[in-house]
Amino acid sequence: MSNFFSSWLWLSRFRSSSLNHSFHRALHSITTATPHKNAPTSSNFFNSHRTNNPWTNWSIPLALALSAGSLSLQPHSDPSFSDSLDSDISGVSIGGKGSTQYVVKGSQKEFPQELLEELKIICKDNISLDYDERYFHGKPQNSFHKAVNIPDVIVYPRSEEEVSKIVKLCNIHKIPIVPYGGATSIEGHTLSPNGGVCIDMASMQKVKALHVDDMDVVVDPGIGWMELNEYLEPFGLFFPLDPGPGASIGGMCATRCSGSLAVRYGTMRDNVISLKVVLANGDIVKTASRARKSAAGYDLTRLMIGSEGTLGVITEVTLRLQKIPQCSVIT
Repeated sequence: MSNFFSSWLWLSRFRSSSLNHSFHRALHSITTATPHKNAPTSSNFFNSHRTNNPWTNWSIPLALALSAGSLSLQPHSDPSFSDSLDSDISGVSIGGKGSTQYVVKGSQKEFPQELLEELKIICKDNISLDYDERYFHGKPQNSFHKAVNIPDVIVYPRSEEEVSKIVKLCNIHKIPIVPYGGATSIEGHTLSPNGGVCIDMASMQKVKALHVDDMDVVVDPGIGWMELNEYLEPFGLFFPLDPGPGASIGGMCATRCSGSLAVRYGTMRDNVISLKVVLANGDIVKTASRARKSAAGYDLTRLMIGSEGTLGVITEVTLRLQKIPQCSVIT
């Protein structure tokens, strides 16, 4: 009954609006078209129905009104309806109307001074407590998600052994760690909602080994795919994935990125042969060998790809390469 009453009110407004005039003009243009030879003329048709059934003129507007009224009563899932609300579900706060970000909340405890001194011994000068630098790492510009807190300290390890030592210390002191690459993604996996140690892999950018005949390369996680392709170009090889400028190989593995060439060459999952990863307790594992054919145990490589730093810190990547095409067409 309430649906019908709402529709009737809407119908009254529709009847008195200027849209009604436009509607009748359009209807008149349709009815004045050339009729079928066996059909009655438009004037006779409407005159006969107007005398016999006074509701004829209301039939089409009524149908439109009923459909519009039923749609207006349907529930909406647009988050902008909660303009003045700041709902908090499992530590995630959603902004109001016009908001373009999720704010990730967390609890940040005091950073142990003992751990800080130990990190300085390991990293020497490759450590930062600068607020602006920590803010830049804790609130990346490209991330859709935003965290309330920022990391307590940023370290720049130069080797796999340093990463292992850093992770072991953080595990002992129960301090969270966040691996950090190019920070070009939007997933928010580089945020530090609970503070802790941000492990920036920017200092690990070496090409460890290139096997031209086997068409694979072993690299550090901090090297960018664009820099890698510049290195590979003289050998007639290239790495086909191109998620965006500034992306690093380690971050591309962590997010299982793709790119515009994924239709031809596949995603990161299809182009990584093996990984070396530092686990949460500091142990170093290698997920596979360079051999193309292998049927031994779990596929740990695919497990780590796309884990976004939750299962370990990637410290070495073996990539499958492709021949540079002789020609290309841009459309």
